[in-house]
Amino acid sequence: MPDTLEIIDCAAFHDLLETDDMLVAVHYNIDYSITGEPTDPADDLFLIRLMDGADELGSVVPYPYYNDGYAEGITALYWSAAAAPAWEGAYTVEIQGSPVAWGTPPDASLALGDWSGFDGEADNQQALYDWMIDAVQSIETNWSVTLLESTDAGTVLNETGTSYLNGAITGLQALCPNLFWIRATEMDTDERSWGTGQADLYEARFDGTWVGDGLDGVADMFGVTPQLIGGLLFVLLPFLAVVVLCEKVFYTSTPALILLPLLMGMAALLGFFSMWVFAIAIICFVLLIGYVLFFRTS
Repeated sequence: MPDTLEIIDCAAFHDLLETDDMLVAVHYNIDYSITGEPTDPADDLFLIRLMDGADELGSVVPYPYYNDGYAEGITALYWSAAAAPAWEGAYTVEIQGSPVAWGTPPDASLALGDWSGFDGEADNQQALYDWMIDAVQSIETNWSVTLLESTDAGTVLNETGTSYLNGAITGLQALCPNLFWIRATEMDTDERSWGTGQADLYEARFDGTWVGDGLDGVADMFGVTPQLIGGLLFVLLPFLAVVVLCEKVFYTSTPALILLPLLMGMAALLGFFSMWVFAIAIICFVLLIGYVLFFRTS
């Protein structure tokens, strides 16, 4: 017989993955520190059950991660919305010896009176997280093993804690993502619609101003686009001026080549330079850098 067999705490949560699903989390203790542990692990000898009177609504076995399961532990019973028992029923959580292994099974029970007062996924996942942190801290003391760590995002399970609780509660990472450093999220696989809307906004930035009217007037005079005139005035001419200056001062045009993509980018964002020409230029610069770094021999 165990020296201590108890349900330390239990709590019920819903709306974790879908509306009206239900999870009962259980913090238990199976202690044989005085009489010595059995040779069989705890998952062969004990059951944790949710009872509605004499009717069993669900059961789970302890996870024998530490000391064959003979210590404090956490487990949970989960039901989908379609299979969940009635919310706030007069249920009892029991831990008892497996009838297969015991002549007279030992048992302990606790009335389930702690029901989540929240509705909605985010609030219930946070409530489950708070309950789990308290239970895991108690287990850390009982096992003398560190299971939690502090991060910028808050307190989460460390590698040992993750290994234990993922084995103890199937699907816990989806039910309580805040408990984990690495969180699982659903990818957005909807096809995106691409267009030129942002580029059009850039090109229209100075419409109706003296700058825009001036560029439009010069462009109409030569039968070209305002962006071509802007490219000549705000990209090509400054670039050539810097080339001449660098050749005279540094005897090289390299600084001017470094400045060119910056001039193009600033002019494109201001609407003075065609965005599609800028995109092609960037591709050419990337290819040039790749050639210089990986293929040029001297």
